[in-house]
Amino acid sequence: MAEPRWIGQQPFAGKSVIIAGGSQGIGLAVAKEVAKLGGSVCIIAIGALEEARKEVELLRVSKSQFVETILCDTTDMNKLEPLIEQHIERRGVPDYLFNFVGYAYAEYVENLRLEDFKRNMNVNYYGQLVPTLIILPYYLKDRRGG
Repeated sequence: MAEPRWIGQQPFAGKSVIIAGGSQGIGLAVAKEVAKLGGSVCIIAIGALEEARKEVELLRVSKSQFVETILCDTTDMNKLEPLIEQHIERRGVPDYLFNFVGYAYAEYVENLRLEDFKRNMNVNYYGQLVPTLIILPYYLKDRRGG
């Protein structure tokens, strides 16, 4: 099997990525890959941020890469919007937004209450929608972003 064509290259060099839900699981794995591929990372999460930041920083390939964190619940537009705006003022509009916010609650339907479904929708849907709505106007204005 041939190696992927980006091996030995840095396709994220000079790029910045905001990763919502990047302190663990798939989000953290992606943050690490972005750093290894030359990109700068800003992780937004509600926990395990210091550990995640340290793990990602160890994988940077250049001192010019930054690894930052924002401690915030991504379902809270009023709290998250000024924090992302401050990040953009410091670092510029990110080249990419990756959303990995979410959780799973494995249980039989008959054991779940309406509140369980509402919490799931809040985190898994609005937790990804809010960062997108905050950054989307910047992407539309610049006609870029991913």
